[in-house]
Amino acid sequence: MSTTLPDVNHTKSRMDQKLYRQIILPNGLHCVLVQDTVAMKMQPNVDDYSLDDSDSDSDSDMNSSNSNSSDSFDSPTGYRKAAAALVVGCGSFFDPSAAQGLAHFLEHMLFMGSEKFPTENSYDEFISKMGGDSNAYTELEHTNFHFEINQGACFDKALDMFAQFFISPLMLAEAADRELKNVDSEFNQSRNSDSSRLQQLFCHTNQIPLASHPFSTFSWGNIQSLKTLPEAANISIPTFLLDMFNKYYYAKNMRLVVMAGRPLDAIQKLVEDRFSSIPESPRPASGASPTLKILHSPTQTTVGGRSVSPFEQAKIGSPFSPDSLSTIYRVVPVRDKHTVDITFVLPAQIEKFKTKPCDYIGHLIGHEGAGSVLSELKKLGWAITITAGMGKDGYESSSFYSLFSVQVSLTEEGVKFWVEVVQIVYEYIGMLIGTCQSPEGLPPHIFDELKSIADLSYEYQNEQEPGEFVEDFAEELSPVLTVPPEFLLNGQSLVFSFDQADVLHLLTAYFVPENARIDMLSSAFGRASDYEDDGDMADGDGGEDSSFSDEEEANEGVPVPQKLCGCLRKHSKNKKCPELGKNLFLPPPPPSKSESDLTPPFDPQSEIEKANILIEPHFKTRYWRHKLSTKTINVFNDALKRKTPSSLHIPNKNPFIPTMLKMKPLPANDALHPLVNASIKVANVAKKSKNKNFYPAVITQFDSIKNELVLSFEDEEKQSKKIDNDVEFFSNIKEGETFTLSKGELKCKLVSLSASGSAVIKYGDGTDLDVEDCLSFPPIPPPTPVNHQPQILINTETLKLHHLQDRLFKRPMGEVRIKCMISEKFMSSAIHLACIDLLWILVDDSVTETVYMASVCELFYSIGANESGINLRFHGFDEKLETLIVFVMELFLEFRKGGGELPKSVGKCRFACVLESLNRMYANANMNPSSHATSMRVSCLIKDKMCGSAFLTAIEGLTEHKFMQLIGEVLNKLSLEVLVMGNFCESDAKRLGETLVNMLKKSCGAPNTKKQKNLSIKLADRPTEKVLLIPSNTPLVLKIPSKNPKEINSCVEEYFQVGQDNLPDKVLVDLLSDMMSEPLFDAVRTKDQFGYSVSCNTRWTAGMIGLCFNIVTSTRTSDECSERIDKFLTDWRQDLVDMKQEDFNDHVNSLAKSSLEAFNDLSELTSHYWCEVKDRRYCYDVCREEVLQLKAVTKEKVLEGFDRWFYPLKGEGGKEGENVNRRRLSVHIVGAQAVENKEKEVDGMNVDDDTIDSNENAEVNIIRTACNHTYLGVKYPHK
Repeated sequence: MSTTLPDVNHTKSRMDQKLYRQIILPNGLHCVLVQDTVAMKMQPNVDDYSLDDSDSDSDSDMNSSNSNSSDSFDSPTGYRKAAAALVVGCGSFFDPSAAQGLAHFLEHMLFMGSEKFPTENSYDEFISKMGGDSNAYTELEHTNFHFEINQGACFDKALDMFAQFFISPLMLAEAADRELKNVDSEFNQSRNSDSSRLQQLFCHTNQIPLASHPFSTFSWGNIQSLKTLPEAANISIPTFLLDMFNKYYYAKNMRLVVMAGRPLDAIQKLVEDRFSSIPESPRPASGASPTLKILHSPTQTTVGGRSVSPFEQAKIGSPFSPDSLSTIYRVVPVRDKHTVDITFVLPAQIEKFKTKPCDYIGHLIGHEGAGSVLSELKKLGWAITITAGMGKDGYESSSFYSLFSVQVSLTEEGVKFWVEVVQIVYEYIGMLIGTCQSPEGLPPHIFDELKSIADLSYEYQNEQEPGEFVEDFAEELSPVLTVPPEFLLNGQSLVFSFDQADVLHLLTAYFVPENARIDMLSSAFGRASDYEDDGDMADGDGGEDSSFSDEEEANEGVPVPQKLCGCLRKHSKNKKCPELGKNLFLPPPPPSKSESDLTPPFDPQSEIEKANILIEPHFKTRYWRHKLSTKTINVFNDALKRKTPSSLHIPNKNPFIPTMLKMKPLPANDALHPLVNASIKVANVAKKSKNKNFYPAVITQFDSIKNELVLSFEDEEKQSKKIDNDVEFFSNIKEGETFTLSKGELKCKLVSLSASGSAVIKYGDGTDLDVEDCLSFPPIPPPTPVNHQPQILINTETLKLHHLQDRLFKRPMGEVRIKCMISEKFMSSAIHLACIDLLWILVDDSVTETVYMASVCELFYSIGANESGINLRFHGFDEKLETLIVFVMELFLEFRKGGGELPKSVGKCRFACVLESLNRMYANANMNPSSHATSMRVSCLIKDKMCGSAFLTAIEGLTEHKFMQLIGEVLNKLSLEVLVMGNFCESDAKRLGETLVNMLKKSCGAPNTKKQKNLSIKLADRPTEKVLLIPSNTPLVLKIPSKNPKEINSCVEEYFQVGQDNLPDKVLVDLLSDMMSEPLFDAVRTKDQFGYSVSCNTRWTAGMIGLCFNIVTSTRTSDECSERIDKFLTDWRQDLVDMKQEDFNDHVNSLAKSSLEAFNDLSELTSHYWCEVKDRRYCYDVCREEVLQLKAVTKEKVLEGFDRWFYPLKGEGGKEGENVNRRRLSVHIVGAQAVENKEKEVDGMNVDDDTIDSNENAEVNIIRTACNHTYLGVKYPHK
């Protein structure tokens, strides 16, 4: 019998409607069961799935005490999935030294079939067919497996298949040979990630042997670590895989989270049936690899709790040897970037979840307001951003150590003054220490604000998608990292108390130069592509032992170098540099006006440093290692002693703390009522009525003035009916009970109360079970009432304002989206578009201090731009959201004056810093082959869309005066389209709209209405994207090299154009994409090993429907990828022809349910509506319209669409040659070091930055010319 742990429902947030139960199975598996009451409201009203009064008293009491009458009204509706996640206390730290990456490899292998379900892809196929999704990831001390799927019997089967991962996986040798290539491909796709490279460098340079500390491992794994080296050592990887599974995959070392729309008792029975067969303790193992023993508490089977990792038992502590600290590592990046990281080693912090001292310290050091480290660094022109804190991943937060990191994104000038940058960080730490030691101590408002915001965030936290929820929940339950069971729900979120003594102890004992390492990643040292591929070179060629221990000694007599590269780095293929590889830099810019008095010189080209350069063996990252000089350490220690630096100070009190948290009343004619969105059955029992049958309906509205409910029927007829009872009666009504309307003329039976958005019709019989199990098409909800969709409150040339008050999520939150539209004439001007980018980055930089204070209080803002204008988003607690909007918009509109001088709000030297940042942003764009392929496809398709090189060229030599002149032209005429949603009533929205209009008038100095109208964008002049029409039967191939000359991956994106936006075609393409995704993945990725990333997805490009197939590979040529996609399409047609009708129905029904899924929070709903607004479709009920169309789809229609748009051949069975109807564009981004380039160049092109950029534009023009420059405009039905 399972053991039930003490109830924790009393600790959940007030908005959380779910019920929780913790149990421990007889085998020791700790399970968290989650009753999704929101999903239950959409489940059939039958005994097996109704709310069960037999649940524990605590559960029932909590259900009633944690809600009130207003919270139970008009909740968001729609379908919700069921989900499960299981975390195993075994990760990459458990890898044997002879098989690094083994834990990651084992994670892959568990998906490859089990004894009960032996077909290799049966699990993925079933999950996909039933509208679900699954994945897993390997951390350092645990591995997380998770999935979500539709509710019903399909969840039962999926959970059974999932449980078999951990009971009897096959792990066949043949499958292992193939899957290892996918592990290797996954590693190859991350080889050019600077963050991954830096992390592995941490592991490689800690100077502790792997046998002594697991941090030194290579967690990714690849063919070298999992095949070549083990085979050379006579090690059997299949044996090691089985050993790892047998040693660590047992019930007491696992935690399970299951969430479903069922009573807790039903979920418990399901879990007990599925997971009780997992053995309690480790299975017998061969002993081929060493065993690390995990210590489980003797009382774990009765009270739960944290296990003790073998590393914690051994007290191995810090992952860095003393010799690796007080050291700077200068690292060569892949991208053009400059960052400095200061990493402090701390004891494990997992037991301090109540006080969270590192969160407190991180909040202060990483603060961005006045008096902060960042504020000071920005004034000096040395920094762009800062982050500080202890990350959640296993590298930073483990059971036996913690790492606290301060990362500063530097300007080029900041690189030269890196010692001063670090000095300012230590000055701030010293100021904190001094404040702690003062009689007054740290100001109480800091903790009070943090606690207040944590409490509010927890109380009003948004609902998550079920799959995301269980994944995150399981992560927090990692056996060696979890909080005590009684803090299951709130332990990770809340701050319970403040321990100033512990904060002071951490700062004085650990935040010192002797306990830190500095990593400076900077393209000032060159970039990875500047070096020859010394693949066989390893550390020691330059020699760690031969590197100088003191910076000043190492560089004695060496002049301060000029900058090696910058954001406008240029290469010449005709010149060779023996020191740095194949490329020679163009002459660097003049040196800065001032030089650092503290930063020691460093010259990568000096003979000393050429001898000292080192290479990390897995990612081939170049770096230099130098011990900090005594002088530098003294500078940092002196800074720590400076307790009261003049310009740095503790954050001021935060003016954005919310105090008003009440919901605004809804209009009286559309008020709250317990039955709104409820599903009912209605019969006319009046004497005159001959037909007394019950008909399904949904209650969509309550008019409190007329005391009427609005009923909507399946045929979309609406009827208003008088209410016979008061609100209190309906507040207590239960599903299955009856009531009357219109003085007894209508008899109504309550089928289902809504707990989730738009209404869903329920039948109250076995039909509902069929819908749940995807055996029947789901009932289509009635149309969303017009008054429940965004309404236009202001409609002028200057402002179009849409508004919808929240009635679904009932949180004191708001969402405001603003689109600043510019004239269409600027869409084809590279310099004007670049200036728009520079504008939004300048605005973002200038508002930092204020918006950061707001963000601490859960008020967020973001800004960005595209060809049609500038987009802003504001969201969070609604009380002071308008204050934030006005502040940002006023600063933004200051740029409208044009002229030659920047607004006073832009700090000195910030223009140069931001321009440098923009240069880097353009230079780093499309370094990833997959994003590069997508960018090139869009550049081909969208008229006047330019490649990144055009913007780089345009801003060369840009001055403040020229920028202000150009941006004044752009902003001279400006119109806004705004969407206001959430806890804003109509008058609030109108007031905000009027405020924005007045700000626009003031910003252009136009007091009279007539002149203001002339400064707005006329509808005809607003940007309208036009999309290239691809001709049928015309092979179009764009093939260019990757931007990174060291890229080993190629990407192929096969785009098939279907036609202009229309519902019938869009639904067919969505269905075909859904049906093909898993078979494509299985055939091309799993079986044929083309690469880790294989996918197909629908595309909506400026009103044009399309379908994209994407393959990223390091083992095949791009042509082979294109051919394989055609082969898949040819083969899959027969699968479609042979598909059983019930399987076809499963796909259709699952897609329909997915389309009707509930929105989880206000942000999701707002984003859905904003897409309709910014694309000028205004079809707010589009999901319902698509489902209506989907219901009429037949297998014959799907086959017809497939043959017309995608099938490579013509005629039934391909008997008539090639399909002349296909409109296809193939984009090939060929890795410069990819398979097809090992012996030849791509199309005769030397892989060089200048060559790539110029050929990108040329290739795009070739494609457009081949299409005769034929463009179609977007159809705006409601324009």
